[in-house]
Amino acid sequence: MKINPYLLAKHAPLVYLVFMDKIRINHVIGVNGLLEFSRDEKSGVSLWEDVANNVWTWDQIVEASKDVTNKEIIDAMKVDGHITEPCVNDLLNLLK
Repeated sequence: MKINPYLLAKHAPLVYLVFMDKIRINHVIGVNGLLEFSRDEKSGVSLWEDVANNVWTWDQIVEASKDVTNKEIIDAMKVDGHITEPCVNDLLNLLK
C-alpha cells in the first residue's frame, strides 16, 4: 500500500494525537499494573484493578493518561539510562 504524502501531512496532527493517547493510556495501565477484571457490555463499564487492589474505571485511566508527559514515557523506556531496542519495539507494538 502506497501512502499519499499530501494526505499523511494533512492528517499527521490527528494521527499523532490518536497514537499518543493510546501510548499514554497503555503507559498508565503498565505503570500501575492494571488488570481488567470486569466488563459489562450493556452499560459499557469496564473495571480495572491495580497492584494495591484499588479499582479503576476506564474513565479514570483516561483522565490519568492526560497527565502523562512525553518525558515520563521516554524515562519508562530507559534501561540503565539508555533506551534499548526492545523498549522501542514495545513502544511500536503499542501502535498496532
